[in-house]
Amino acid sequence: MAGADQWTFDAFRLDQLSSGHALSTLAFFLLQSTGLMKQHSIRGVKVARFLRAIEAGYQSNAYHNAVHDLEHVGLTNDFLNNSDHDLAILYND
Repeated sequence: MAGADQWTFDAFRLDQLSSGHALSTLAFFLLQSTGLMKQHSIRGVKVARFLRAIEAGYQSNAYHNAVHDLEHVGLTNDFLNNSDHDLAILYND
């Protein structure tokens, strides 16, 4: 993946070439090419499964992407708190 470390890297093209798996493909490449998987004795199959699981958690809303938020429910913190949502109960003091 030439140019993966450049600002001009075409993530949209990678998404096409990887059948919609740009996040897991790029992350796997970076972890492998930097030697982190080898350094920490992490098997590639486990990393690939983990990355695909993360990737599957993103919503189809274009704003909910790898830069924004995994499994975003689309509600504000105030709404979650005021409605006693399970997430507010779990994460608030």
